Amino acid sequence: MPVQKLPFFTQMETGDYYTMELYHDHANQRLRMDDYRGNIKKAIDRALVIAKEQDLQK
Repeated sequence: MPVQKLPFFTQMETGDYYTMELYHDHANQRLRMDDYRGNIKKAIDRALVIAKEQDLQK
């Protein structure tokens, strides 16, 4: 699912083993995980994929 390139926004992401809240900050090339529940390894792996897809560096 493509995501708009707004300067910043929050996103709830739910997978089979986790739920997490992500803060996208395109102005500072940052993806921040504000909250998660479930399997942290799977949540981090998914966050890294999202960061790479959106060319976020931090």
